[in-house]
Amino acid sequence: SFPTQALIHPHFEIPINLPFDNRTLCILLGNSLDNAIEAVQKVPNKKYIDLSMIYKKGCLCIIIKNPYVYTLKFGPEHALYITKANPKLHGIGLESMRSALSSSHGNRP
Repeated sequence: SFPTQALIHPHFEIPINLPFDNRTLCILLGNSLDNAIEAVQKVPNKKYIDLSMIYKKGCLCIIIKNPYVYTLKFGPEHALYITKANPKLHGIGLESMRSALSSSHGNRP
C-alpha cells in the first residue's frame, strides 16, 4: 500500500487523446509507479513522487522522480540491474517496460 505520508506531485502537458496504445501506457505507468512506491516506502522521511508527462512533437516523455535509499546499478546501454536479493524472481516489470517501449519504437527505461 502507498505510504500515507507521501505526496504525489503530478504535472501533465498532454492532449486528451494520445496516439499510443493504452496497453503500452498502462505497462509503463503501472510498473514505473510500482517501483517508485516501493522505493519511497523504504525512505525514512521526505516521501514524495514527482510524476510528469509531457507530449511534444509526437513524443511522450514520462518522468518519475522519487527518493530512494539504495544505489542504482547500470549495465550496458544504461540498462538497470536488479538489486534485490533474488534477481531471478524480480525484474519482470522492467523487462515488460522495455518490451512495450520496443514495440512502440520508444527509448528504454
